[in-house]
Parts: sequence; C-alpha cells; structure tokens
Amino acid sequence: MNKKMFTRLGLTITNICNQRCPWCFEGDWKKTQEKHMSLDDVEKLLKWKDWTDGFNPVIYLLGGEPTLHPQLIEMIDMIQNYNRKISIMLLTNMTCNRDMLEKLLEHRVIIFANIDQFEESNNQANWPIIRQNLHYLNNNTPLGFRYNISATVSRPDKDFTFLYEILEQGKSQIYNLRLAPSCIGLGYKNEFPKFAGEDYYITVKNVLDRCLKIKPDLHLSTECAVNGCTISKELFNTLKEMGYHLRYTCGVPEPNADILPDLSSHWCFAFEDVAEMKVSNVLDYPSYNAMLEALKEKYCKLNQQVGLSCHRKDCSNTECQGPCAALNYYYNKIKERK
Repeated sequence: MNKKMFTRLGLTITNICNQRCPWCFEGDWKKTQEKHMSLDDVEKLLKWKDWTDGFNPVIYLLGGEPTLHPQLIEMIDMIQNYNRKISIMLLTNMTCNRDMLEKLLEHRVIIFANIDQFEESNNQANWPIIRQNLHYLNNNTPLGFRYNISATVSRPDKDFTFLYEILEQGKSQIYNLRLAPSCIGLGYKNEFPKFAGEDYYITVKNVLDRCLKIKPDLHLSTECAVNGCTISKELFNTLKEMGYHLRYTCGVPEPNADILPDLSSHWCFAFEDVAEMKVSNVLDYPSYNAMLEALKEKYCKLNQQVGLSCHRKDCSNTECQGPCAALNYYYNKIKERK
C-alpha cells in the first residue's frame, strides 16, 4: 500500500477555553467540568499509533485552548523525545503569556493561530495580548519556520478588516490561511447551514481575493464543506482555481476523529453528543486505522438509518455524494420534532 503524505494524530488535550467564539463547534462541551489529557495517556497513544504509514508524522494539539493545559511543555517534550521526526502543530487562540509562547518557539512547535476573535461578542479583554503575540511571532519565528492563521465566516456581512491587517503585518511569516464557513455546531445550533445557499461562499471568495492581493503566494485550506454542495459550479470552480479546494464527501481525506481527554473519539465534534457515533476508548482498538474504520462503519450505518436527505430540495448537483453526515442527522432530528 502506498504511504500517505501525512500520518496524523489529533489530540484534544483539554476542554477549557478563555474565549467565547459564537461559532465554536464544541458547543457546551468546554463548559463542563475541566478535563485534561494525562501525560500517561499521551505516552500510551504515541506507542499505539503506527507512525510508519505516512511520510510525514504530525501531531495536532487541540482544545479548548491547548496552552491552558497545565503540562503542555512536558507533553511536547515527551512527544519529541519519543520521535524527533514528529512535527507538532498547536491550534491556539494566541492568548497565552509571553513565556509560554517563547517556549513553544524554542521547541519548534508549528503555530496555527485562530485569529478570528475580534468581535464584540467575544472576550475583548484578550484582544491586546493576541495582537502582541502575533507581533512577537512576526519577529521571532525561527529561521525556516512560518506560522499559520485561521478565520471563520460566521455570517456573510462579517467585517474582516482585522484579518487583512494581521496578514499585512505578518505576510513574511504567515504560510497558510484556513478560511471556513461556520460549521453547523454541536447539536446543529448554528443557523446558516439550514437555509444558506451561496452567500457564505461568496463572502469566502471576496475575502480570499483581498488576502491574495496582500500575499499572492498565500497557501489556502478549508475544513469540511458542510454547505459546499449547494453552491454553483461556477463559484466552485472559481474557488478551486484560487487554490481553495472544497470537499463534497465527508471524511475525505480523513475525518477529524480527534481523541478527547477521556480517550473517546467521534467522527467529528458535531457528533460529540451522539452515542451512535462514539468510540468510548480508542485503545480498545488495535490501531488508529482500526479505530477510524470502526467510526466509518458507524457513520455509514447512521446515514442508512436516518436516510440521505437534504434541506435543499431543488439541488441539481449531480456530483454530491450526500450531505454532511452531521447536517443530515440533525436535519432529520428536527423533522422528527415537528
């Protein structure tokens, strides 16, 4: 079997967070009792994962806000001592103190900064430290390294001035921009996927146009398409030509399947409360790939049970292979309640 470009492991090491992004796909999970992944469990997962099935081994440290894990640096040391070839990518809201940021750079951790927090509804007290930390990254990212940023189209009329300013200031150090329409959220709480057509993706296109003028060599990425199947072929091709590649099929190339602090996993975070889509303990499976296969079986079974349906009855997309699994699930739950 040919090796993949990457062999990845996503570890949600804590559920606590100090921001309140309204589009957060974790829903109320981070408001429950504090949960941190233990160093002992990280060591078990390192030994459990097959690191030979891809050319580039990568571990994503996620949250909540991963810099709030009380043993984050010890965890990073453990990973690097286990296998120096593993790249560590940290998805952070950039609210950590300077000492933590310095240690992350010293350990050559790749920063993926969620800069999408400059809204009145969010924790405005953190805005200055976020900007200060981004400035520090622009001036202190190690030679040969760059950092990445992410932003969310939470509504079509959102003002992205903050993104353009940050990109302008850091364009020599920023490599990738992940710009995604807001996901459906835990329990299908986010309204837009129920009704929206192209509006959110038109905004994505307009924002990307502006960003590529600032930094023409900017690398682009996205998350699961959610509503991507409802946009026109023309807009789809335009985004593709820009380097923004939407996915029609859930779980391609891989589902999220991030491992939570209690060692459970789900196809995606939108299924955190759906028992049918849960793996209680990933270590019950002989390998990471075996665990993914188990989740895939659950995913297929669930879609068969609820029936493939779509909230857009006039859809003419012949390439669509079924809506987002979570979108499909919650859409049917809503129909059952009516």
